[in-house]
Amino acid sequence: MLGSLIAITVGGLGERKLPPTAAITSLIGFFAAGCLGIGLALSWMLLQVAAVAAGAGFGGLALYINTAFAQVFGERNLVMLSLLNAAYGAGAVTGPVLAGLPAHLGLRLVFPACALLAVACLPARDCSRALARPAPAPGSRTAGAVRNRRPGLTALKILVPFAIIGFLYDGLETGTGAWESTHLVWIGYSVTAAAQIAALFWAGMLVGRLIIPSLTRKLAPSAIALGGVLAAAIALSGAALPGLAPYGYALAGFGLAPVFPAMLAMASRTAASPQFANGVMLSACMVGGVIWPAIIGLVADRHLPATIPLALAGIAILCLLAIWSAARRQEPGADQEISHS
Repeated sequence: MLGSLIAITVGGLGERKLPPTAAITSLIGFFAAGCLGIGLALSWMLLQVAAVAAGAGFGGLALYINTAFAQVFGERNLVMLSLLNAAYGAGAVTGPVLAGLPAHLGLRLVFPACALLAVACLPARDCSRALARPAPAPGSRTAGAVRNRRPGLTALKILVPFAIIGFLYDGLETGTGAWESTHLVWIGYSVTAAAQIAALFWAGMLVGRLIIPSLTRKLAPSAIALGGVLAAAIALSGAALPGLAPYGYALAGFGLAPVFPAMLAMASRTAASPQFANGVMLSACMVGGVIWPAIIGLVADRHLPATIPLALAGIAILCLLAIWSAARRQEPGADQEISHS
């Protein structure tokens, strides 16, 4: 996570200075070398250095590829971002399962195998074409839109809401993944059953990312995000009732599915510097993913199991307000201007 945070910060701040092709190639190299180093490290210090390198490659690639998908597909960017993040979710589920298969041969073999998979990501360098577009011609609608986006205070007003959204959204997603099984055990489910039910949250998110964007193409990204978080808040509130808990968590995952892709699409259409805006939001996501699960741990009470889903529902309401604020600050006509460019 430290390596990812460093790479996302550097990639966001250095958008205009780092050649995209060289940056993506280097990040794939960091990813592969870091994975290989974890498997071959002969000391704890070397393992930590390798983990930072692997994290830097992973985080940087997440920034560049998400930004490219947000820019290159025009009006279809929300659908494509959702498919991209659905693929990420599928990998997050199947990766640990596959990693356990060769355990009898030695866990060290898993990481060199990951290094080979990282090298297989080299075709992702083609994303650099979307990130190295020439400046819009003078007098074009896009050029006018960019000129009208004043730097300084205006840019800050645009980016701060997205940072807050990332901070709250990732706290909600990570907090649910981290605490739902504990809640299920506290209300009477066995550890095995709780783990299986907890998987429904991620399954709901995967399914939602595959189908929701196709059903909501005519809606603005902000409307999709607002609807998704509202549905998650209602579902998590329902999960406070023991009989509804499994269904509440599954529906919460389904509702949250389009939110992150929608916010990436919204940031890319709103901010004058999409990669910087995405970098800000992804960095805030990482911070939120650390802080909010810890806060939930402070309020969680075994004797009052409902404190967990209700705390998550509270975060969802805060996220809903943040998205509404960002939607209000969005420049009039920004969606149309950028989608026509």
